[in-house]
Amino acid sequence: MNKNFLGLDISTSIVGYSIVDEKKKLLSYGHVDISDIEDIYEKLSIVIDRISELISEYKIKEIFIENFLYKFAAGKSRIQTLIKLCEMNSLIKFECFNLLKKKPILLNVLHARKIVLGKTRSKDFISVKEFVISRISKIYPQIIWDKKINKKTKEEKIMSYNFDICDSVVIVLAGILSIEKSISN
Repeated sequence: MNKNFLGLDISTSIVGYSIVDEKKKLLSYGHVDISDIEDIYEKLSIVIDRISELISEYKIKEIFIENFLYKFAAGKSRIQTLIKLCEMNSLIKFECFNLLKKKPILLNVLHARKIVLGKTRSKDFISVKEFVISRISKIYPQIIWDKKINKKTKEEKIMSYNFDICDSVVIVLAGILSIEKSISN
């Protein structure tokens, strides 16, 4: 029986998820949009219901979650935002533990990107996020990134929730690679 792994990138507006098996085959990916919901309990209920469905459907053996505080730079985020994010992350981690009867593994996204992609800077890309999406697209060309067209400039732009999905892929792959490394040592 294959081992399937769930990667999560949790925020207060979007939760990106991806499921990869032990051979690193991408089984599923997506996002839960909770941006229009104000009540934290309602947000949690929706997210936990989706995680529960994924655990059941894919027989998840391990959950990897982005350790959110590592990506915040001092002075760039309001304290209220951090508190809400901390609540969401903590409660979702606890519910993942309850669902799987196993602690989820937390990974720093910057370290995870380095494990999976090596360098994360390129002169050809405007942002690290664009670079990461381009690299993940090479690993999993079957991923279809949703796009929108700017009405004024007619420029195509990747929808922002794709970055959450992409980071969930990075997190799950880094988690699998970390397990493989610890087994081989």
